[in-house]
Amino acid sequence: MRSQKNSDRLPVHLGSEKRILMAIALTVLVLEVTVGCSFCVYGQTWNVDYDHPEKYLVPGEQSRISSEQTISWLKTKFGQGRGMEGLRDLYIWTSQDFFHYSAGGRNIGKLTIDQLLDTKNSSGCHDDGLVFSAVARYLGYPTIMVESVGLTYAERFQAGNRSDTVGHVFVEVYLTSKWILVDSTTGEYIEEYQTSNPLIPIKKPPIERGFFAILKGRDTWEYGIKDLSELIRQDESFAESVDLNKLSIPLYEIKSLNSVASETTLPQTQGDVVSQFPLPIMVAASLVIAVLGWTIHRRRRKTMVQI
Repeated sequence: MRSQKNSDRLPVHLGSEKRILMAIALTVLVLEVTVGCSFCVYGQTWNVDYDHPEKYLVPGEQSRISSEQTISWLKTKFGQGRGMEGLRDLYIWTSQDFFHYSAGGRNIGKLTIDQLLDTKNSSGCHDDGLVFSAVARYLGYPTIMVESVGLTYAERFQAGNRSDTVGHVFVEVYLTSKWILVDSTTGEYIEEYQTSNPLIPIKKPPIERGFFAILKGRDTWEYGIKDLSELIRQDESFAESVDLNKLSIPLYEIKSLNSVASETTLPQTQGDVVSQFPLPIMVAASLVIAVLGWTIHRRRRKTMVQI
């Protein structure tokens, strides 16, 4: 049996502080080996209890819908417990029924879910994320908004280019016993997603390397963003301190909500026009109506001529 040298053994007189430091170093090493070293670089933590997703069915101050009538309408329109299909239909609704424009970040932290549902105007990814996450929560999906910074922006910042900050908002959704990540602006999503890893490999020009999550909460107010200036301060603080050379981008498969197959019919609500007939029948009916209309028109014309 090989004996262990005294110099290799852990000293019995090692102080408690040193023991704690060594334990922390060992934990960091394990994290580097198992999930990449991005945590060591920025030490990112969030005040999110992922083990109790039911907590995130409760809305925040900014994301609370005050009208019971609106809540009832949303539940009737989208239904509840429909899984990925429900998220797909919600995304289609927010992308098609809302007027989308760019306000250059001026509305960040300024608008509530009540105001957005009333106007159906969205000025960017923060509004998209607030609508998607707030409505999904009332439909039974625990949700968390994710504030992120573009890694390409951080590179330019460290190179001396202090131009406009570039970030994006994503939404974490608890579905079928796990958390997934959804881009509520484009409909992209990551199913095999690690909530503890702040790196998000979804790319959007001019961001070529993906994003880094810096803040999380039920809405922007909960994670401390009520105006653009505070968000810029957070973005610049991250860009200045992060060690980009040590980041390890996870290899996630990026899917689209648009490709989620339909197995159920979206409930019809007042104000919606949902076709209940196959396309060939609708085309045939349209042709019959057109022929009848042309025939009636000719008969009326002849009658008028004869008079």
